[in-house]
Amino acid sequence: MYVQGQAEHRLADEIHRLIDGLPAAAVRRLYDDLAAATGVDPDTDRGQFLRAFLIRHLNQRRPHRTRRLFTRLVEPFLISDPVLAHADRAVPGAIQRIDAGGLWHALADQVFPTAQREVQATLDRLAADRLLDEILDSPEVVGLQTALRDTAITFLTQVADRPDLHRQFLVRVHQGRRDEAVRGGDPHLPRLDGRWFAFLIEALRGGRLCAPLIDQELATLADLAGDPAAEADRLGAVVDGFERRGLCRDPSMALAVPYILLNRARRFQAIGRFLAVGVGGSGSPDPAGAAAERRASSAAALLDVLVGHIQASCTAAVVMLSSAIDLAAVRRGALIRVAAEDARRLDALVSDLGQQLDAARAAGLIGPNGTLSGVAATLPAPAREGVSTRLEEAWIELTHLVGMRVLPAVSTRVLAAVRSLDRSVEDFDDLVWLIGVGRRLERLSERRYRPALALRLWRSFVAEQVRGMVHDLVRAAVQPDPERAFAHLIRLDRLVRAQDQELAQLTDPTRPVLVHWITHGFRTCDPLRPDGTALVRALLYRARSIALRTGGVLAPPLAALIAEAETTGVIGTAAAAPGLGR
Repeated sequence: MYVQGQAEHRLADEIHRLIDGLPAAAVRRLYDDLAAATGVDPDTDRGQFLRAFLIRHLNQRRPHRTRRLFTRLVEPFLISDPVLAHADRAVPGAIQRIDAGGLWHALADQVFPTAQREVQATLDRLAADRLLDEILDSPEVVGLQTALRDTAITFLTQVADRPDLHRQFLVRVHQGRRDEAVRGGDPHLPRLDGRWFAFLIEALRGGRLCAPLIDQELATLADLAGDPAAEADRLGAVVDGFERRGLCRDPSMALAVPYILLNRARRFQAIGRFLAVGVGGSGSPDPAGAAAERRASSAAALLDVLVGHIQASCTAAVVMLSSAIDLAAVRRGALIRVAAEDARRLDALVSDLGQQLDAARAAGLIGPNGTLSGVAATLPAPAREGVSTRLEEAWIELTHLVGMRVLPAVSTRVLAAVRSLDRSVEDFDDLVWLIGVGRRLERLSERRYRPALALRLWRSFVAEQVRGMVHDLVRAAVQPDPERAFAHLIRLDRLVRAQDQELAQLTDPTRPVLVHWITHGFRTCDPLRPDGTALVRALLYRARSIALRTGGVLAPPLAALIAEAETTGVIGTAAAAPGLGR
């Protein structure tokens, strides 16, 4: 018997107040720990009531139970990646949850409208007094899941062999995806193509069978995280093992673990090394015949996924920058305003993009003058042209936006920051961040892809504005006081440091006026302001380097300042480290 009457209602209200709004995982932990945490005996009326309440609360959050049962078939490959949502086409090896929703929409209406209602009724009945997760793993429900899987595979295989049916079915899938996208407020829907469709069929066929092995291998690889070379070797053994077991009809499914490491764990460096030594690992024997063809096909599939990540990252960066900065308003004189979360996401995206391009270079997708080598060179000609074109188009779109639209639009803010002698402009930090983003992309161009001229020109523009401002300050008829001047030098140094330059390299610190300001900075630098100390150090190294190179004699005030800086350890001594002079 459950607790009755007003006491029961009060208890229900109190529990609801406590757990309403909590994440499902937190409520599940409460359910698991209830007896231990509260001392409530689950066999008492109150214990049974609490247990039933939490079961009802958790199960009500998951009303689409048949759909959940079906999508568990491809659980290892399910992702919700807002960046990959920007890919031009869905990448194999990953199934976005919104894509699984679209698939279910099409199958439920066309393939098993009656069966899915019967399964839903069974699940609702079982969920009356048991958690849904427990029910989904029960033998009775697994049998229902197998029936859904077999029916779906039969239908999808027939569809795949008929281009007309294939197109019609993908239209229905897309309609379901679009409906979910509208409800979720995310309009980005990558195109679903034949390669993704083929992977989906194999994931349905083998995902549940492979899941325990996948989990086991992922746990093994987790111990190797941080050692990409060891991860790559282990991946080779994993792929060989999956091929030997013959678990899946399609050899590309042997890449299940690499797919997951790439799409879910984003371990680009390990994947790059894995591809660099060839699919199958550095310890694998040289394949021949059919084995060579299978591995070439697997390499091509994994390369295609890697290119999808790069293309998606470039496009996502374009979208994020376009939405984070109101370029039209900035052109009209508005300040740059970038939300902290937008900046964090963009920083993470650019970092990921660097790792992705490193992996592409390791695989031979990026070489001198855009030539392909290594694993990439083994691709058939159409595939080589396809990946090369996708990389080039994505990179050009991103660098064009940043170099030709974003940065020129904020040039007026650079001028304002450079000329603001008395105080920092309000959007100074956002401007420094944006200059840094441009430089990071330029470095990616220099190291991994063809240089972006617009980004190089922008860096020159910022440097010249800073150089010109220092020149004007030094030659001004009325000199600013040292405190104001040095504070502004710190700001100018921050601007150029954001693009891997230093103010010391853009001026002559032996000029008497600058020596006067540097001396003030040296005497008054706050230990909590490392940018001021760094500027003093760089300027003094530069001044000493000029004297060493030219054989000139330092003016007494500068010579005395350098000697004091050496004595106090602000800079190293020239005798101890002659190469330290800049």
